[in-house]
Amino acid sequence: MKLCEAHAPALERVDHQARLVHADINPKNILVSRTASGWRVDAVLDWEFSYSGCPYGDAANMLRFGDAYPDGFVDGFRRGFRDGRALPDEDWEYLGRVLDMFALSDLVTRPPGHEIADAAAGMIRRWTARPFT
Repeated sequence: MKLCEAHAPALERVDHQARLVHADINPKNILVSRTASGWRVDAVLDWEFSYSGCPYGDAANMLRFGDAYPDGFVDGFRRGFRDGRALPDEDWEYLGRVLDMFALSDLVTRPPGHEIADAAAGMIRRWTARPFT
């Protein structure tokens, strides 16, 4: 809660954004197929948490467990997100982490032993010890 409180004022910069946010975007919820020119997104699944807001939260959610993704995925995602949009904020990753902190706070309410909740708790502990900027 202290991390959310300390960093929440930064979100005033994105309060005006009202776009469709998936709120659970990650590789498991994206169906793709290989084409002659690369990859094509065929479907995005699992929309029950969607809302209108800032897309930086989706970007942070995608990057949340990036250490588990194949080599090159995170760098490619960052490049595509940064270059594929008119982003008004140079520090979209920081703002996304702030937005994601609220989602992580909800995840840790699950019972101990829940794999994702435990990973979220680990992230919060790391950020508490060495806050993100």
